[in-house]
Amino acid sequence: ETGDRVTAALAKLPERQRAAILLCFWEGESNITAAQALGVSVGALESLLVRAKRSLRDDLGAAFGITE
Repeated sequence: ETGDRVTAALAKLPERQRAAILLCFWEGESNITAAQALGVSVGALESLLVRAKRSLRDDLGAAFGITE
């Protein structure tokens, strides 16, 4: 069930945010390599990661009853 929720939360992300998360956290690529793969600067990649992690935290936190 947890895996299904994570998969659903990832699917809700905009494509570039999802790609950034998957490259950095699933495939273990460095920020430099991931930025090159996406054709963006490292700063832009880091911005994508921040927004993606915030969205995942909000979505999964609600699903698991976690509040800040």
